[in-house]
Amino acid sequence: MASTDYRSDVRSDVRSFGSSGSIRLARRMAALLSGAGVMVALAAPGAQALETIVLKLPAIGDVEITLDELQTFAATGQASGDFGELLDDPAVSSELSRDEMRAILNAEFGIGSLAARAVPEVVDTCPGQLVLGTVSQVIYAGNLKGDSTAMRAAITSTAAAASQGRITALDVLGDFQPDILTIDVAEAMTIFNRLKARVDPLVDRVGNLTVRELTTMDNARLRELMAAANVTDADVRKLEAAIQAFGTIEAGSDLDKLFSQINLQQLLQKALAGNFAGILGDLGAVDLSGIDFDQYEARVSGLMVALMEVLELPVNRGPACTALSR
Repeated sequence: MASTDYRSDVRSDVRSFGSSGSIRLARRMAALLSGAGVMVALAAPGAQALETIVLKLPAIGDVEITLDELQTFAATGQASGDFGELLDDPAVSSELSRDEMRAILNAEFGIGSLAARAVPEVVDTCPGQLVLGTVSQVIYAGNLKGDSTAMRAAITSTAAAASQGRITALDVLGDFQPDILTIDVAEAMTIFNRLKARVDPLVDRVGNLTVRELTTMDNARLRELMAAANVTDADVRKLEAAIQAFGTIEAGSDLDKLFSQINLQQLLQKALAGNFAGILGDLGAVDLSGIDFDQYEARVSGLMVALMEVLELPVNRGPACTALSR
């Protein structure tokens, strides 16, 4: 990957942290840091490995944390400079202690071998790029907000290695390229709050509803379900059109084999809890062996886009989505 100097563009906007800024980050900052580690899943090491993480914080501004500071903190619990002030702010420390942050940075995780083998194919599909496109609104290289290119390349290049042993989020961050990783906490909180407002009322109503049942639901039942999410009539019509275009999931088909492994209620519950690593773990356990996804890519992508728009998630179409539309 070509080297790009993002440093001057990003750091020119970094302001000093003031502890007077009151903000309830709760455990979301922790989830973002660990989620960043999972999502870049063992990025390939190189000459321009990660040096700095820029946290874009609401009511505070941009806080710059070096990888060395994070490594020292993870090992010793000591933090200085802007990072130390951030952790000591009462509004932060009351919700996220130093011990909890260290536990997150040092927590081990792995990627299943089945998921690892499927990663290169998945990230090159339109659905894969839609997911990473949403993540790239929050976690991205330098100042390239909404660009998942570096993330896709990193995940693809080292997916096989991710299944060989358990690693920590901090280990992964240390190998991410290029040298500046931006985590837009303010944007993440905005997206999360929108998602929560729509999804929270649906969790209990979804119950054990399967994807097949969702796609065969009549319009009256769909409207009853979506009314709980306080969506507009235009949103419901958009879903109705997307479901009609998606068509029927034939029993025993590859698409049926794929979706039968996905628990909608469980995924929604983990999304509301901010358990992004758990979501990835569930999706990573899906057995994609023997499934020919190519014939379904356009159908699944269209349904995903409609759902994302109704849930007010950012939709960034990657090159695979562009190719499908031609």
